[in-house]
Amino acid sequence: MTHAGFAQEVPNGKNYPERDASRSAAASETPQAIITVAPGQSIQDAVDRAEPGDRVQILPGVYHESVVVDFDDIELVGVVENGQRPVLDGHGEMNDAIMVSGHNFLIQGIEMRNYKANGVVVNQAKNVTFRDVIGVNTGKYAVYPVQCDGVLIENCIATDVWDAGIYAGQCKNVEIRNCVAFRNTIGIEAENSENVLIHSNTTFNNSLGILIVLLPNLPSKIAENAMVTNNHVFDNNYPNKAPEGQIVSGVVPGTGVLVAAADKTEVTRNDIRGNGTFGILVAALTDSMEEGQQIGDRTITIDVEPNPDNNYIHGNKLQNNGNGEMPARYAALGLTQGVDLMWTGKGTGNVWDEAKATRFPPNLPGPAAEPAMGGGL
Repeated sequence: MTHAGFAQEVPNGKNYPERDASRSAAASETPQAIITVAPGQSIQDAVDRAEPGDRVQILPGVYHESVVVDFDDIELVGVVENGQRPVLDGHGEMNDAIMVSGHNFLIQGIEMRNYKANGVVVNQAKNVTFRDVIGVNTGKYAVYPVQCDGVLIENCIATDVWDAGIYAGQCKNVEIRNCVAFRNTIGIEAENSENVLIHSNTTFNNSLGILIVLLPNLPSKIAENAMVTNNHVFDNNYPNKAPEGQIVSGVVPGTGVLVAAADKTEVTRNDIRGNGTFGILVAALTDSMEEGQQIGDRTITIDVEPNPDNNYIHGNKLQNNGNGEMPARYAALGLTQGVDLMWTGKGTGNVWDEAKATRFPPNLPGPAAEPAMGGGL
């Protein structure tokens, strides 16, 4: 479950620390009791009978309910037989499929479909594992830990949600690996989170493949120490399906990886291709929003440091990015054609080391360059 991590010495003297994001994530161990749920029975009833340390085991079939877990040390495990698994189906009428507020939680082998709000939500918990979970048309998010510490998300599939398929918000010590996300506005997102490792995933046919972002007006005021590595990020040109008035509705389709206002992010050894606008974009918060701006019923207050600092982009495979229509906000800078590498010019200490890539501006700060100074293009 753990990732060995490594310390990367950058030629300009920056030291990128080891990442071992899953070190504290929960693992499935032998439960003290197993409570089995069959089609026609209630998952919630089984959860209510369970005690800390138990496993609720769900047999293949379709279950129409929302499930609440509000105590620690519980496993919710679907039995997968001959390709069939338990499916929670909200009929497009129920809000969340599964809501969790307990520590040491494991969910595995379950599919969720047709919910209005979210798939599985885990709030303010320590040591959480999402394994082999499928979310289809689950509203805003499919896999959704928020304000959690010690998160492992592996072998999950997320599709047809209007915000992020796989999302970690205001979390610490997160690992997202071997997942697939497609037909979402954002495939995989880490928002206002620390010590994040996103590796060996596939994101395609989203509006935006992978996002590392710092947003304002949230309890956590930092986004730092993320690594994005060994991912396949391609053809992320899907139309943005977010409702008008949502912040995510401002995402312009066509970007593979976006680092927005986050610090100390390393993007390396990814295969990034066929994204119509940019392969990798490094931008400031103020490139897409401003103080006092009204977005839906929300007034933006820039209460975080808005510039991306000390990010390191190197050793990626970049092909056929930037062949789509240029969004107006970038065309105004004089950019008529998309590129593999794009920086809006704000932030300090950002470094690019890519031998073969189209880029804007043409002279991105390289390993031997002086630290970049902010101020925009």
